[in-house]
Amino acid sequence: MKRRWNVFFIAGAAMMLAVGCSPKAQETAETTTAQEMSEIVDESREAETLAGETQKQEKAEVPSFGTKEAEAEEDDNFSADPASVEAFGRSVKEAVAEKDLETLADLAAYPLYIGFADGGVSVESREEMIALGEEKIFTQEWMDSIAQADETALSPSMAGFVLSGEGGGGNLVFGLRDGKLAVSGINY
Repeated sequence: MKRRWNVFFIAGAAMMLAVGCSPKAQETAETTTAQEMSEIVDESREAETLAGETQKQEKAEVPSFGTKEAEAEEDDNFSADPASVEAFGRSVKEAVAEKDLETLADLAAYPLYIGFADGGVSVESREEMIALGEEKIFTQEWMDSIAQADETALSPSMAGFVLSGEGGGGNLVFGLRDGKLAVSGINY
């Protein structure tokens, strides 16, 4: 009911204006309204064009290395260079054979999972790994298993490349992380 009165009121006000205005005033009002509408439409089109150009510009400015697709390609173990994988595997084996905890820590990416026989831990930094100590990391069984691994015949997997002897005894996993080969897991 209230809406009807609003409609009648608006219609009545419009009629009063139309009757009360001279023909010249009516023409000026209609012309002004048409000009204003034309300007509004032009401004709207301009805003749409600018918005479209801005979106295109923003898309062009987004670096591809920040996308998930680019990161996935960068860390795709199946596309890793076999010669680099072999050389990295050899470096890891040398560090293990020499019980060089600092070099092994430098070859790792963090967080690093270490699955000890009494439970797994996540090591958050190089310093944390070194603090574990040589005795905890370099067990004889684990070192023997890594020494037996053939770094020239490593097969890629989603997890990376696994250095391990035939008889088990633990392993070391490495793969691409942020585009570089790095140790990602140690298992006893």
